[in-house]
Amino acid sequence: ALQPDAKDGSRTSNPTVYHEEPRTEDLQVSKSTPRTADLHPEAQATKADAASNQRTEDLPPMRKLPNPAGQASENDSASSSRTEDLPQIHKRQNPEAQASKDESASNQRTEQLPFQASQNLPVDYQTLNETNLPGGSDIWNESSRWIKVNQWHPAGVVSNLGDFQTTGTVTWNDVSFVSLPMVMVCSNVAYPTVVVVPAFLLAIVVSLCLRVKPDDSGDGSGLSQPAADPDNEVPTSGAATPTGTSSQLSRSESLAQLPLSELPVVSVSSLSARSQVFYRCWVTVCCSWPSIMVFFLPVVMVCLSHPYPQEVLIALTMVSSAMIFHNGIYMVVFAWRGILELALADGVNFSELVPQDVPPEVLHWVILPQYKEDVDVVSMALRSVAQCSNARSAIGVVLAMEAREAGAEEKVSELRQRFEGEFKEIRATYHPAGLPNDPPGKASNLSWAFKQLVAEMTSEEEMAKVVLTVADADSEFAEGYFESLSASFLKESPRKRYRRLWQSPVLHVKNYNRLPQPVIVGTVFTTMQEVAALCDPNAVRLPYSSYSLSMNLARAVGGWDAEWIAEDYHMGIKCFLLTWGETTVEPIMLPTMNYVPEVLGSAWGTCNARWIQAKRHALGFSDFSYFFMMLPLVCASSLSKQNHKINFRNFVNLISQSALLIIRLVNCHVVIGVLSTYSVFELLLKLIMKLLFRRDRTLDFLLLNMGRLPSWLFIVSILCTCSTGISFVVIYKLVEKRAEGTPVFHITFFHAMRNAISMLIWSPVYCAMIGFAIWKAALSLLTQSTFEYEVALKPVPAGVTAEAKKRISMENARSSMHGKRPSNE
Repeated sequence: ALQPDAKDGSRTSNPTVYHEEPRTEDLQVSKSTPRTADLHPEAQATKADAASNQRTEDLPPMRKLPNPAGQASENDSASSSRTEDLPQIHKRQNPEAQASKDESASNQRTEQLPFQASQNLPVDYQTLNETNLPGGSDIWNESSRWIKVNQWHPAGVVSNLGDFQTTGTVTWNDVSFVSLPMVMVCSNVAYPTVVVVPAFLLAIVVSLCLRVKPDDSGDGSGLSQPAADPDNEVPTSGAATPTGTSSQLSRSESLAQLPLSELPVVSVSSLSARSQVFYRCWVTVCCSWPSIMVFFLPVVMVCLSHPYPQEVLIALTMVSSAMIFHNGIYMVVFAWRGILELALADGVNFSELVPQDVPPEVLHWVILPQYKEDVDVVSMALRSVAQCSNARSAIGVVLAMEAREAGAEEKVSELRQRFEGEFKEIRATYHPAGLPNDPPGKASNLSWAFKQLVAEMTSEEEMAKVVLTVADADSEFAEGYFESLSASFLKESPRKRYRRLWQSPVLHVKNYNRLPQPVIVGTVFTTMQEVAALCDPNAVRLPYSSYSLSMNLARAVGGWDAEWIAEDYHMGIKCFLLTWGETTVEPIMLPTMNYVPEVLGSAWGTCNARWIQAKRHALGFSDFSYFFMMLPLVCASSLSKQNHKINFRNFVNLISQSALLIIRLVNCHVVIGVLSTYSVFELLLKLIMKLLFRRDRTLDFLLLNMGRLPSWLFIVSILCTCSTGISFVVIYKLVEKRAEGTPVFHITFFHAMRNAISMLIWSPVYCAMIGFAIWKAALSLLTQSTFEYEVALKPVPAGVTAEAKKRISMENARSSMHGKRPSNE
């Protein structure tokens, strides 16, 4: 066996070495193993020869090197008694020549190994190599001994700790051997790198296999979604459509999908029959990606825990700690920057941002999709829009109603009377029921309203200066939002303004003072994450809840897709893909407030209403599947003759930016879904290892030293969580005058302390519930063709009579809608 020299790091041979044939049982070390270096070689040979007829056949033969000069012979009798347990020893006829030959062979062999045996290793185990180390699963076997890192460790490792600075040697602790490569493998499995990378590669391979029909015009039709054209057609009979709907739809669809330029996408209907079948198979695979990451990866970690328990435990501990630490430190760092920007916005005179005496350069249309919303809730949203200094000349409102809602027309009439003369125009659309691939929900209602609005436009010049703002019916915009939006739109170049979305911080604090503590924790996390993402200059942002974009961009991508529930994230991903990654979301740091679902007078009912909303939000996991459904169609367009202008640089930009987008989706949906699973599995694995491991596995030492960094990360994460709760109080104080109800604490210090304590107590519960909602959403995408789209109860604004509150609560008690999972088309 070769040992590193303490002075110059060169390897030298041990003058006395016993070479043993590889055998796992003899390679595993325990403290009871005798040290053969203490035995006189001649005595060992004599004793072994005398007892040769009594040895068992399973002991491997060993060869003996010459005894170094000057070795004491007084231990012969004691050595003879100890060597009864040693393997057979054979004398060499030419010891000097054989030693030289063995030294040369050992040098050649050791130079090729990334690991080496320790200098302090007992002599009969100094022939360790990578082929005869004990197997990973042997660590569970109580009858087997285990190698340790002070006996087998990476070759060429240096250290700035311990005795290395003085002696030049590395001191290794007496701890069980751990495979560092397997730690890296397990870490990549725990954080789903092993799924995302193959998914990207498979999407590119699928795009290479798709073939376009020879007679296809390739004009880029069917841009709204990866769907066959027949599925987007509206039936002429059998649907409860208002008068004139069919004629309006044909014009509105043609205008809504009129691109500004040639778009990089191939419609499914333009593919050959075989390619369509192949693509539908790929869509089925894409629907399984969420379940693979949420369920399959934890199962893989469980399977790896048998052959590599230590490595899996280290990976789970580090990855979980890193996830929690990253989320906490991210919110703390960038949320405080957001607080500063929100505070600075108070002193701005927004009326100076846009000219008042000339025809407006920007026309705003605010679309409010709604179903069974109270008139007072919608009025609150409209009053916030009417704050704009030029609302009467530059802002129009679209009340996107559902045709199946009883009293929808009366509600529109009342709203028009309340806000007569406040806006340039107020229009109403009625989304018909029963359209194909058009389930009830905000996305389908918004899609219909957009098409109807485009049909009313008179020219391309008019549409070029229109900015659309999508808002929930309970969204209350800050003063100056639309002036700032106009200024941001005009300052961009003509090309970039049609590749932008604008997003304000959405604060769910309108009814904050009435919420129970478990719901407040969710409000804090959601608010701070959105504020932090908007203030991070390097973040990949996606639109959320209420957002704005140009009409030309919406037309270029074919408008909103009716089948996808999370219409905000979905629209952001769609714009990103169909513009080769050029579309970005720009922040407007003026807070938009809305309600958290609430049941008045019932804390449990409010928690249940928030749970209903969380389940609906979790269905946004489907956008992960949508991304990989669309990616092959976008990549395939670069291979078609009709899109020869698309160059390789755009393709590379899309792939590189897509990687960042996928990381955002993974951190948003997957991490919170697997974090709870990993935490439970980590605790169970520790318990099982403590019960089944032998004491010489030094498990306690491993847990103690492995836990130092995770412990520090956990402590910092706790501090960040408390700081997040305190930061939220600072943001709330900036908008407190717009919130309803009486504050529980008038002293900010006590308010902050209450939030900090609530975050510590209820954060694990909140994360567990959100994780369960994500599990449910992943299973729905995999196993169900339809799923329930539930509408959470919204509170009734202050000032409404008790009888009206009771009537509204009874009407909303059973208000749920059923949607359809995105079809393969």
